[in-house]
Amino acid sequence: MKFKALSILTLIILIAAPQMTTAQSDTLWTKIYGGSDDDVGRSVLQTNDGGFIFTGYTKPSGLKDIWLVKTDSNGNEEWNQTFGTDNENDYGYQVIKTNDNGYVIVGEAGNAPNDQDVVLIKVDSDGNEIWTQYYGGSSTDIGQSVYQTSDNGYIIGGTTFGGSTPLFKFLKVDSDGNEIWNQTFGNNSSNDYGNSVCETSDGGYLIIGNTSLIDQARTDIWLIKVDSDGNEIWNQTYGGVSYSFGNDVQEISDGNLIIVGGTQFSSSSY
Repeated sequence: MKFKALSILTLIILIAAPQMTTAQSDTLWTKIYGGSDDDVGRSVLQTNDGGFIFTGYTKPSGLKDIWLVKTDSNGNEEWNQTFGTDNENDYGYQVIKTNDNGYVIVGEAGNAPNDQDVVLIKVDSDGNEIWTQYYGGSSTDIGQSVYQTSDNGYIIGGTTFGGSTPLFKFLKVDSDGNEIWNQTFGNNSSNDYGNSVCETSDGGYLIIGNTSLIDQARTDIWLIKVDSDGNEIWNQTYGGVSYSFGNDVQEISDGNLIIVGGTQFSSSSY
């Protein structure tokens, strides 16, 4: 069943209160951004000047465009930029700060009719486009996560739908967005979705998501470690109850890893 909804992007800042006695946080301010059609935010971070930047998508006309908005510390808009193709809808899924005080957005874009590709957009501190790169084949490829690596390149994690089932998609590109390597993980008998990537202290990389590789009746959290050339070193699954998925992974100070995601213990909750 498909639902059509009108979305307005909302940014809410809450007071951090470690000793609060109630479950309700106090709202410092709330800002609403958008026009008369769908506007959705997917990723937000604080900028070096104390303001905020977020990405998502907006629908200024018939098709959706990637949307990037910069605000001051009170949520007042300083600038906004849209990036789009002429063929299909385009979505921004994550924005990160880069070492040169610019930003990079990852998402998906209709690079050709009926063909969604991973898109990586580099902009300067004012949101002006420096370059845009597309990665993918003749079907749908989605970039969910991006991470700037120690060599000033980027790793991208997401999902490709080129075969009969979705697979993990994992790319490494240089500082100009030129592809260095491209790996997929999974097989045609399971559904595999890549959600987040990071670099580890040994120069390797991690991608996390979820897979039905172990049991078609459920999904498990799936974590894959690769070396600097994208070759798999090991992989682990976590779950076994019902539907589990991994949304993010980070290396912590003691060298171990921390994972956040969700698991379903009943038919109606995660």
